[in-house]
Amino acid sequence: MKRVMTHDELREALAAAALDALSPGEQEEVIAHAADCPECREELRGWYETAAALAHLAPVRPMDPSRSARVRARLVARAAADREPAAAPAPESVRPGRRSVWASPAAGWLTAAGLAGLLLTHHVFHHPLNIGWEVAWGFGMALLAVGTYGWRQRRRADGLGERLRAAERELERLR
Repeated sequence: MKRVMTHDELREALAAAALDALSPGEQEEVIAHAADCPECREELRGWYETAAALAHLAPVRPMDPSRSARVRARLVARAAADREPAAAPAPESVRPGRRSVWASPAAGWLTAAGLAGLLLTHHVFHHPLNIGWEVAWGFGMALLAVGTYGWRQRRRADGLGERLRAAERELERLR
């Protein structure tokens, strides 16, 4: 029976997981734990960033050609073993990263909130309520907050998409 690692053991293995230096079973266990544990997930993300930074900071030294060929062969064999069959890439026009804000699921809710705020404001002019202006102001502020949040999340998603495309280009270049 396979031994399950404790939280402390998993936490100690985070750095090795970021360097992909664990056995496949241990790697999966550490990654699964980090997915469930916010503290370890954040620490693993930091280790990934550190490993990436170190890769760019290491001095470049030419490798012996025979050793370089062996390392390259091992990397290609490992990548081929790990790679799943890739689906054909979607055309640029239908990729999910670039859709209109009006095509998003939140557009209906934002429209409904805006119309509710407009109706309440209209109602204040024709049938004054005691708190009509306050309610209209509250809806307006809520609509503004949701819109700002959606805009910031879209910018964040676009940035992450660009980072993903850059990583895919780098991976293709390395192949």
